[in-house]
Amino acid sequence: MERYKTHPLSKGFRTMTDEERERVTASIRERGLHNPITLIDVDGEKQILDGVHRESICAELGIEPSYVMYEGDDPEGFVKDQNEARRHLTHAELSFKAAKTVTAVQGEGGPGRQKAKPPTGGFAPDPKPVTVKQAAEDHSVSERSVSRINRGIEVLGEERVGELVSQGESVNAIEKLAKVQEAVAKKKKKKNPTAVATGDDEWYTPEVVIDVVRATMGGIDLDPASNPVANAVVKASEIFTQADDGLAQEWRGRVFLNPPYSGKATKAHWIDKLAQDYQAGHIEQACLVCPIDFSPRWGDAIREFATAICPSVGNYKFWKGNDENAKPQGVGSMLVYFGDDCDAFETACLDHGIGQPAFYRERRA
Repeated sequence: MERYKTHPLSKGFRTMTDEERERVTASIRERGLHNPITLIDVDGEKQILDGVHRESICAELGIEPSYVMYEGDDPEGFVKDQNEARRHLTHAELSFKAAKTVTAVQGEGGPGRQKAKPPTGGFAPDPKPVTVKQAAEDHSVSERSVSRINRGIEVLGEERVGELVSQGESVNAIEKLAKVQEAVAKKKKKKNPTAVATGDDEWYTPEVVIDVVRATMGGIDLDPASNPVANAVVKASEIFTQADDGLAQEWRGRVFLNPPYSGKATKAHWIDKLAQDYQAGHIEQACLVCPIDFSPRWGDAIREFATAICPSVGNYKFWKGNDENAKPQGVGSMLVYFGDDCDAFETACLDHGIGQPAFYRERRA
């Protein structure tokens, strides 16, 4: 296999990271080289203008690469565009870019069959639809990654997925968010009453959820939005009541928070304080009960700092402590974990039957 000298214009960009090289290597090994290496003629000598890494990977794999000659008049702009459009994008960005080019969706016959997306405005579908497979090949990502991003777009919307990608969210995290939103939609169809939107703060956390919290963290040092009735179940070492103004206090140790659902301070204020104190290191671990809602009001804080979520808390019944005759009412809520002991959180959720958590961060314990 002939190897070519690298053109100086190709040396002005960062080299591939190990993760990027592994991804491209896997793609070339499985599907061959679909993006030819671009050569440029320099005084009769062919040099690589774009594709240095791809050529070396082909050499490692024993694959004969394909070449094309550059025929434009702006080689510097060409190299810049190629690198900025490919090498500087994260895996999620590449997958999102690939997903947006797909014009054919999988048919009912399985992975091997494709059907064009329904035409809009009376126009016929593209005679050469871009399939998930083709889009994946064109962007050097896996079909699975493109399909997972497509699912996110279908559930969350293209604009929202684009925002998540730009914020650094992974393909895995975006798919999990889509699953959570799908679960929420299914629960709404069951017509379960939801009391927490009424403006009445006196709805207390089910004991089984508190059991999960205590099993995860080994105890609860502080409940900053509580009262003696609620703490009979929570059993926190310290509580802040409405008279104490929990938002004005220091939060430390292992914290459990079921924020008030009305009042001057919104849920977002409470959740923001939890996230900020956790980031600052004042809080060792925390468990938060809040509505299943990933809008920027408080969803951004959860996505940025939380470790995991369990969206099945809404299957249980919150109880009303100031009315013995009140019936427990279901709420669309999730349990959010901030901390390093992912295994403990997962084990506690599964052991108590509240569901399988979805992880935002890699396991570190």
